Amino acid sequence: MTNRHLTDRGFTIVELLIVIVVIGILAAITIVAYNGIQSKALNATTLSSINAYKKAIQSYAVDKGIYPPNIPACLSGQASLGVSNDQCSTTSTGYKINSSFDTSIKPYLAALPKTDSRVVTGTIGVDSYQFNSSGTYGIFSGKPSLYYWLLDATTCPNDGSVVGPYVMQNSVSCIYVFPNI
Repeated sequence: MTNRHLTDRGFTIVELLIVIVVIGILAAITIVAYNGIQSKALNATTLSSINAYKKAIQSYAVDKGIYPPNIPACLSGQASLGVSNDQCSTTSTGYKINSSFDTSIKPYLAALPKTDSRVVTGTIGVDSYQFNSSGTYGIFSGKPSLYYWLLDATTCPNDGSVVGPYVMQNSVSCIYVFPNI
């Protein structure tokens, strides 16, 4: 008769615990890295959409000699969740889904770009992505502007955009002011 203990070898408890700890560490690193990549990808989508809107609005201005009519509008026809009456902001009653804005720039776009669907909330309420042909913020008043959010960011892109007046939930509001025609 042979001794089974000497011929059948398995993993010890210590070896199993080491493997479990290593797997846990790798999982934690992957989750942290994924969250950062996801925010960067969503912000890249937003910036791509904002650039498409900038080009469309500038093309409209070149063709018509003016920027789209003085109508504050939500971009992409998207209103923020939790805001009533088709508004895209709880801080301003003027910004709403505006089909005439979408119609006026649609010829300059293959399709209406989609902005980030995450809702930006904070101490001043809920905000979304907006265009205002008369501007409303301080030195930008009276100038056509795009307002947008980059989430999990602290700076705006170096394309003429400036940091807006609001920072919420580790996010930054950016304002792109169109040049005079």
